[in-house]
Amino acid sequence: MNHDQYWKKVWSNVKLSARYGAGGGRLKDLKTNLGHELTITIDDIKSMWDSQDGKCHWLGIDMSLEDVDIKNSPFAPSVERLDSTIGYVPGNVVLASRFANRGRGAYDNEDFKDRLTSLLEKRQDGN
Repeated sequence: MNHDQYWKKVWSNVKLSARYGAGGGRLKDLKTNLGHELTITIDDIKSMWDSQDGKCHWLGIDMSLEDVDIKNSPFAPSVERLDSTIGYVPGNVVLASRFANRGRGAYDNEDFKDRLTSLLEKRQDGN
């Protein structure tokens, strides 16, 4: 199956976020240009998908590439910067589900990971 159309959408989202921030295309009419550095390529994103086995960096759940065309789908992959003060550069980005990407913004990496681990353990215990 050819997924080029989905990869192009993911890449388009990265370019919009690099230029306009988390608001992406919603902010482009405001002429806001944050100018985050962008040195990764679409091939880098595809390689991350393969190395992460199509799973969310934070949750370990399967992401759905096809869901990039579904507005607000929590299972669509998104490219997330681990350090928001640095741009979209190798070593600073991972693929995360939209769900995890939106939630993580309020926490540092380790706190978010700890909270998720606790949540998932409670879920498995039935609590």
